[in-house]
Amino acid sequence: MRMSKYMVMLAITVLFAACLKDEGNYDYIKLPDFRIDTVGQQTLFEVQQSLTPLVIHPKLVFDGDEADLTYLWRLYGGENKFDTLSFERVLNAPISRPAGVTYTVELQVTKKSNNLSTLMRYQVSVVSALSSGWLVAYEKDGGTDVDVIRAPEFISGVRDTVIRNVFSKANGSALPGTPVSVLYLSTTLSYLYTSETGVKLQNTDFQKVQNFNQIFVGSVPQTIKPEGFWPGTFYRGALINDGDVYWMDSDVLIARVIVDDKGYEAAPFVYYNYAKFGGFYDQLNMRFLTIEQYSSQAGKYANAASSARFNLNNIGKKLLFIERGFGATSNDPHKYAFFKDVTGNGRYLYVISTSTPANPDIAAINISAAPNISDARFYAVGNLGPCAFYATSGTVYNFIIDYSGNTISSPVAGFKAPAGEEITCMKLFKGQGTTSGVGSINTANESKFMYVATWNGSEARVYLLGVNVTSGELTSPLKTWAVGGKVGDMNYKQN
Repeated sequence: MRMSKYMVMLAITVLFAACLKDEGNYDYIKLPDFRIDTVGQQTLFEVQQSLTPLVIHPKLVFDGDEADLTYLWRLYGGENKFDTLSFERVLNAPISRPAGVTYTVELQVTKKSNNLSTLMRYQVSVVSALSSGWLVAYEKDGGTDVDVIRAPEFISGVRDTVIRNVFSKANGSALPGTPVSVLYLSTTLSYLYTSETGVKLQNTDFQKVQNFNQIFVGSVPQTIKPEGFWPGTFYRGALINDGDVYWMDSDVLIARVIVDDKGYEAAPFVYYNYAKFGGFYDQLNMRFLTIEQYSSQAGKYANAASSARFNLNNIGKKLLFIERGFGATSNDPHKYAFFKDVTGNGRYLYVISTSTPANPDIAAINISAAPNISDARFYAVGNLGPCAFYATSGTVYNFIIDYSGNTISSPVAGFKAPAGEEITCMKLFKGQGTTSGVGSINTANESKFMYVATWNGSEARVYLLGVNVTSGELTSPLKTWAVGGKVGDMNYKQN
């Protein structure tokens, strides 16, 4: 028995040794490397439902002839079904599945010669066709289109994305004219106005709801010349068309505002005014007027006391810009107005309390000595601190307002456009309408970002600058995006 045991062990040992020595008479063939490599590659994607294509460039490692390969892209998840997206190596396809879901996109590559396959999966988050983002209205080839910028700096949890040509994709062509205003006005509707026309748009995909004439329930202006569209006080829009103001209710323009036998010529701005639909400035008679609630009759302010530094009924200057800003209460913030002399180069900044018209003059500052102020083309004021901004064609300046001293700090050149680029638009991230804005618009970022658009004759860019909400100090550009054309207006859109 013991001998038998030893014989078995010896046989196993000999066999094992033979295996170690046996090099055989076989041909060992190294198979071609065949796999999809994701090391260092993007595997998580975000796309807008039906609007922008999902583009994936897979990194395929293969030693053989790629003509022997076939490709199959499929999508699944969220619903119990598979969608075939493409048979091409590079995926470039829109995703029409419901938004708010993360799906799996699968690539299967197969060798035709022997049916050997390799597989890789990617994750794609589908968001609403036009969810929240920074609206950029620009002119190209005589028409106006819109891009939407989304970035984690001002929308948490998203990837850096520019959604291109959203208006023309949704409606078949650009809107005639150069951009005047693009504005998110309610949770369902946005508006786009150009120098020639205007349209009401549904927020989900920017498809046209009504054309210019259809927005009016009363008489349509004989001359179509939009100059500004603003949210006023209660999330209702007000249109300035050819110097006239039209007030809005229930998402339609009701009628032209009338004043008195003096007439008026409205500057292209509407500002927040407590308990009113809004206010505007009459360039003809150089006075401020109110848009009353549910009435076409404009209101007038009481005259100022003799000790006041200006009278809302007789400013005596041309308005360059006005916007609500820092000071007073959220229900009745101060208004900041930049003026110029009727003749000459004098420039002025008035800080106004419209709730106390007898003493409206929080500040009345001569800023004529500010650097290049006579060349300023764009203005902004912060909501959270005593800071203000102006921009020439090449430089953005920031400064602080000293109300008690009736002075401003020396303006600082916080941003200079690169050589060959002209600034065409400047907007501070701010809520609109009552208190913190339409639908409490992203208040966490209130006054914290400045968007500056430039044009070099053939290409346009938008620069994102950080803003110190107290001092107005500007940081170096946090991001830069290329957009579709010469920018004329920008604003933030909620979901």
